[in-house]
Amino acid sequence: MKKGFTLVELLAVIVILAIVALIAVPIILDIIESTKRQSDERSIELYLSAVKEAIARRNLTEEFNPNKCDVKEDGNLKCGDVNLTIELNGTTPTGGSIIFEDGIVYTLVLNGKTYENSCVYVKDGLVLWLDGINNTKSGHNYSATIWEDLSKNNNNATLKNYDNPTWTTDALILNGEDQYAQILNPLNIPIGNSPYTIEVVFETNTLIRGGLFNIGTFKKNGASNAFRLDGNRLENYYWSNDLIAPCNLEIKKIYTGLALNYGNNRKIYLNSEFKGEDTATPNTELGDITIGRTQPLQNEYFNGKIYSIRVYNRGLSDEEIQKNFKVDKLRFGIT
Repeated sequence: MKKGFTLVELLAVIVILAIVALIAVPIILDIIESTKRQSDERSIELYLSAVKEAIARRNLTEEFNPNKCDVKEDGNLKCGDVNLTIELNGTTPTGGSIIFEDGIVYTLVLNGKTYENSCVYVKDGLVLWLDGINNTKSGHNYSATIWEDLSKNNNNATLKNYDNPTWTTDALILNGEDQYAQILNPLNIPIGNSPYTIEVVFETNTLIRGGLFNIGTFKKNGASNAFRLDGNRLENYYWSNDLIAPCNLEIKKIYTGLALNYGNNRKIYLNSEFKGEDTATPNTELGDITIGRTQPLQNEYFNGKIYSIRVYNRGLSDEEIQKNFKVDKLRFGIT
């Protein structure tokens, strides 16, 4: 004789299925929502890159440095009286605005949802900021021979050994032979064992030793604080006391390198990832600053592009390092 399920057994099965559904459905919905959000955020990154390219193309024929652009329903921009066409295969925002102020501040409507990002660098303690996109305080100038400091310290850098300045839309090009930039008598720069953070956004053409940033003069017993690359590693230099961090660098790729000191504890990061640390007693004297060169007698000139230099008079927190790197990714297209 065949025997089926009793009513109690059926009810038990239904209860179990209901409990499983109560647990599983929210998790599945959350995964779906998270996937959609990540997809939208990726679409926004691609869109902002396309915006940057469109502005760069416009600057080839005329000076175009918009402060704010509104997004139209078709994804194109209206920047004051100028209509800017954005070329992008894929989903584009259907509303919102983009403000170009230090970084990119946006409110974009994508797939019916609004995404906001106050994408600006940390300002607390910023004592030097050289930016390749805005290489002057009034915007980008392809003929600039002075790289203007965007902090409030007027630590402007003079280009050296250039017949004609060589700028891309967002970076200074250095030939690796004799070109560099120099800041004479800098103000409010941390020295001695004062805490500091040095951030450099760069792209190298070679993996031989090249200086990114240097404070002071190389001599016996220190007096210089240098941040440089050497092969597949970054180095934060004091006399006979280098912090060396293997980084697996590649040529023709954009990176954010960071060296910081909390007093006597030095650390190096690459693209916001911790790479190494040690304890040292710095002995840096305030002197001229050079960008793209450390020891001139040993030909430590940088060959490649420098997109941004930022110096703080304190050690940034891990959260602040992540925040600045996120801005660098959006502004300079770091992958």
